[in-house]
This record gives sequence, C-alpha cells and structure tokens, in this order.
Amino acid sequence: MLLLLTAGRQASSDEVLAALQGELVTETVGAFRDRVFPLLDPAPTRLVLDVSRVTALGRAGVRTLVALRRKCTSAGVHLVLRSPSLPVRRRLTDGHLDPFFEIEN
Repeated sequence: MLLLLTAGRQASSDEVLAALQGELVTETVGAFRDRVFPLLDPAPTRLVLDVSRVTALGRAGVRTLVALRRKCTSAGVHLVLRSPSLPVRRRLTDGHLDPFFEIEN
C-alpha cells in the first residue's frame, strides 16, 4: 500500500511535476493530500501528475483526484495526468471520468 511521491517545480517554467508510485487507495490518500495540495501554494500555471507507476486506484483515490481537479480549477491551475497506468485508465474510464481530466501520454 505504499505511495511514493516525488515533486519539484521546473526551474524554467511555472510547472510543478509530481510523480506517483504505488497505490492511491483509502490508506494512502491522506499522504497524497498532504504532499500534493500544498504544491498549489503558490499556484503554478500547470500541475502535472505522472501516474504511470500507480499500481491501484481505489474509490478514495478517485475522489481525491476529483477534489484536486476542482481545487486546481478554482485556483486557475491547469491539472494534467501524465501517462496513466492501466489501473488508472480503467478506473477513470469505468467511472466515465476520463473526459473530466486532461490526459497527456
């Protein structure tokens, strides 16, 4: 159930890249929120979440991504999900949420 997150602000742009690895499920969403939501202050132009190494996305993870999307929208931040893994793609497609997120391959 380990969720690892590495994040950094790109020096040449107003973009923050956060790479996730592991499961985004009930047991890990708190740590995700604690690490990702503060990246919005100060608000970057873009927040890119690399979700290529996410091995499981539970309902709590989906709800947290939706909450992050809403927070980004209200802060004027462009949220991008980069290279979604198969479990992420499946969960978003099954929940009819894929059009709600910008996906970058």
